[in-house]
Amino acid sequence: MKSKFSSKDRELLGEIIKNMTLYGYKREDVAVMLHISATTLGRRLREPSTFTVAEVRTLQEKLNIKTENII
Repeated sequence: MKSKFSSKDRELLGEIIKNMTLYGYKREDVAVMLHISATTLGRRLREPSTFTVAEVRTLQEKLNIKTENII
């Protein structure tokens, strides 16, 4: 069965989850960081292509995510 995510979506999601764990952030923490609700964050994590550019930039800065090859 073909994945609904592109390889770049999977890569971005993996980086977010990995660094959330590494830095000890919970979903609620990241939602506050991004100025979105926990529900919206859940939706973004289910469909990584829906993150806005501003949200990805915040994730880069706060979670030290390298996105050069992801976006």
